[in-house]
Amino acid sequence: PPDESMNIIETEHDIDTICPVSITPNYYIDNIDIEQRTEYTEKIKKAYEKIKQDCDMVIIEGTPNFRYYCRVGLDDVTIAKELGIDGIYFILDVSTDNFVDTLLFTKKYLDFREMKINGLIMNQIDFDYVERVKELQKKHIEKYDIPLVGIIQKDPSLSEPTVLEIMEGIGAELINNPPDESMNKNVKSILVGAMDVTSAMKYVRQSVSAACITGGDRSELILATLESNVSVIILTGYIQPDIS
Repeated sequence: PPDESMNIIETEHDIDTICPVSITPNYYIDNIDIEQRTEYTEKIKKAYEKIKQDCDMVIIEGTPNFRYYCRVGLDDVTIAKELGIDGIYFILDVSTDNFVDTLLFTKKYLDFREMKINGLIMNQIDFDYVERVKELQKKHIEKYDIPLVGIIQKDPSLSEPTVLEIMEGIGAELINNPPDESMNKNVKSILVGAMDVTSAMKYVRQSVSAACITGGDRSELILATLESNVSVIILTGYIQPDIS
């Protein structure tokens, strides 16, 4: 089936063009020589040239850290220079004052590599830390001549899939006919029903909008869980429960 993320970003390019090179985290230092590095770099450049033909702007996501793949010459800064890019946007997801240290360290490194920070984006920031970021912006960030492009507050719903999304993700089959609104319920936690009913129900009652995973032969636990506030019960083992 087509990759759903391709629909989200609305592109006609296939995944091999969007991500032309994939490097495993282990043994790449031994496996990537100068010839392989050149091949990977050319693949990335070719994909970039193809994508940018019909785009006003191309966003290139880097690795989780500037250090990654530095030893083999495939780190973010090296690739950016190969593509003719002279500035980047730095994204941080830290809700402590330590982000200022990280920003300063990164700026010094990028200055050394002759790469400009076009802007800072604070991502997944805790609600109670947003004002602190604004305060530090005036006292510290502006001193480094780095624009604060935006602050994206942490949204718990992004990590709370719906029942329908879980069902589609694991290829599950419905064994009852719930109302449509039940399929749109969010799942906020996961419970594994491996205990006896009495012990398991202590956790079930304390949870809110949970997905309970248990064997299809655990009829007593299934019946007890149906009377609770769980969003969905996921049965394993390809066993249909006997709840007669």
